[in-house]
Amino acid sequence: MKAPDSDADDCADLTLKKIEDELAVAYYKKELYAFLIEDVGMQILRPKIVGDLRGPVSRPSPGSNKLDAAKALLHLLKEADIVAGSFTTGALFDLELSEIEHTSQSLFALLKPLV
Repeated sequence: MKAPDSDADDCADLTLKKIEDELAVAYYKKELYAFLIEDVGMQILRPKIVGDLRGPVSRPSPGSNKLDAAKALLHLLKEADIVAGSFTTGALFDLELSEIEHTSQSLFALLKPLV
């Protein structure tokens, strides 16, 4: 048998859970938008979020060269429905392999909780 105010407690727990979930989404979106502006690789790609983010996203595998790493990064953007802006490929390949991979891994970490 339930206590008389257990329904009120359940409702309060659900409300708190919803608020916590919304707070987490707001936090990760803020972090994602800051990353899209501040990261060197993202500054080159100039990505745009056109609609809602979608997923799931796949963890980018380490590339053996800059071309593979760049392809993995572009694939990750496509999976999340983020559109790369106009960019020069030379600028992307001017980055170190580790920088391109870091951009991919960081982007994945920020997208994972959102999609």
